[in-house]
Amino acid sequence: MATEPEEPNPGATPADPKRDASADAAKPDATRRFDPVVPDADADDSTVRLGHPADEEALRWDGDDPTERLVPAGSTVPARGKRGGGAASGSALLIIYGAFGGIFLLMTIGWIATALRYEPTTDDPLGGFMQRVSTLLAIASPGMWFGIAFWLTRGRPPWQRIVWLVLGMLLVAPWPLITGSLG
Repeated sequence: MATEPEEPNPGATPADPKRDASADAAKPDATRRFDPVVPDADADDSTVRLGHPADEEALRWDGDDPTERLVPAGSTVPARGKRGGGAASGSALLIIYGAFGGIFLLMTIGWIATALRYEPTTDDPLGGFMQRVSTLLAIASPGMWFGIAFWLTRGRPPWQRIVWLVLGMLLVAPWPLITGSLG
C-alpha cells in the first residue's frame, strides 16, 4: 500500500532545514521556533515579544512607540521611580481604610441607636416629617461621607483621603449619643 506524497500547503513557505537550524541556533533560548509568545528579557513583565519579527511588525502602526503604555482616560500616571512604596504601602493603606470603614460603620450604628431613643417633640405633620427626614439623613451621613470622600479623592495622594476621612469622623459622629444629650 503506497501512500502519495503530501501536497505542500499553498500558503506556506517551503521549509529549508539548513536555514531553520542556523536561524534557531542564532536565537536565544527563549525565542526559538515554536515559542508563540515569550517574555522580552529587556522589558518589564507586561511586555511580550512574539516569536517572529513579521508577527511583531503586523501588530504595529507607523508612528507607534513600543515603550508607550495604555492608561485609562483622565487618569494620571506617576513618572518612573516616583510611585508609592509598593506592596507594603498598599497593604498599610488597605488596613487604614478598613479601620476607617469600621469606624464609619460604628457611627452609622450610633445614629440608628440615637434615632431609636429619640422622641418627636412636635405634633405638626410637617415638623414630624422633617424630623424623620433629618433622622434618616443623619443615619446615612457616615456612609455617604465615606463614599464621597473616596470618590472625590481618587487619583490624589492617600494622605488627602485620610485627612477627609478624619474630618468626616469629627463632623458626622453621633454627638447626641456621645454627649448623652438625647431629648
